[in-house]
Amino acid sequence: MVTIREAVAADLPAMGRILEEMTAEYAVFLPDVFMTGADLTPTPADNPDHIRFVAELDGMVVGFAFGMVQPQPPYPVFRPRTIALLQELGVFSAYRNRGIGTLLIERFTEWGRERGAEAMQLNVYAAAPRAVAFYERHGFEPLGIRMTKPLA
Repeated sequence: MVTIREAVAADLPAMGRILEEMTAEYAVFLPDVFMTGADLTPTPADNPDHIRFVAELDGMVVGFAFGMVQPQPPYPVFRPRTIALLQELGVFSAYRNRGIGTLLIERFTEWGRERGAEAMQLNVYAAAPRAVAFYERHGFEPLGIRMTKPLA
């Protein structure tokens, strides 16, 4: 049975290994953006508006989600509101398609609601159609398009 709980310091190395695996996958289709070999072990969340959750199966961390609650950026045309920003979600490839990502999103959504968030946002790479489809299945829809252009 998968358990979703708040991450502790001992979970950070496993979270780093999941990030390394994800980065290696992204580097295949976005080699100009992602590099491999960096130490990706996250630092502890020391702000009450930030959270890190892990998915644990049989005593092993197999997935994580982290993010924060923040005010909508203060642009004159935006209505003031609070956003739950899902900064990263990852599951070891060997444990995908078992509902673990769904459990992590559900827990993060609940956490955001508890803190007064009116909406949840995230960024996802267009070059990752499986990730885009995953988030769409969970009710996310495009809000804007971030574009890039190489200059060198």
